[in-house]
Amino acid sequence: MAKILILIGGLVVGCLGLYIGFHCQAFLWSCVTTTGKASSKPVEHKNNGHHSGTKYSFHYTFTVDGKSYEGWTDEADDPSEIVTVYYDRSNPANNRIDEPNPTIGWGLAGLGFALSMFAIYGYYREKQRAA
Repeated sequence: MAKILILIGGLVVGCLGLYIGFHCQAFLWSCVTTTGKASSKPVEHKNNGHHSGTKYSFHYTFTVDGKSYEGWTDEADDPSEIVTVYYDRSNPANNRIDEPNPTIGWGLAGLGFALSMFAIYGYYREKQRAA
C-alpha cells in the first residue's frame, strides 16, 4: 500500500513540476523586457519564514505601445524606483519584475518521477522475491 501511495504522490509532484516548468518556460519564450517605475512607496518586510533577508512590496507601472500597465510585487530585493519588467508580448497585463526561473518546476518533475520509479522498482522487486 505504501508503494502505491509513493507512486501516486510521485506522479502528482512530477505532473505539478512539469506544469510549473512548462508555464515558466512558455513565459520566458514570449516575454519582453522594458523599464517600469515604482508607483507606490516600497513597504519593507523582514524574513517571515518564506524567504531570508529583507524584501519589499510595491506597485509598479510601465508603458507598452502608448498604453499603461501596472503590476505588483512582494518579493523585490531592491526598492529602487526604476525596475526591469518582464511582460508577455501578446498580453502585457501578464507581467513580473523577477526573471522567471523554470528550474524549480523541472526539479519537482524530476523528483516526482524518480519517486514513482522507486515505487515501481520496489513493487517489482517485491513480486520477484515472492515468486
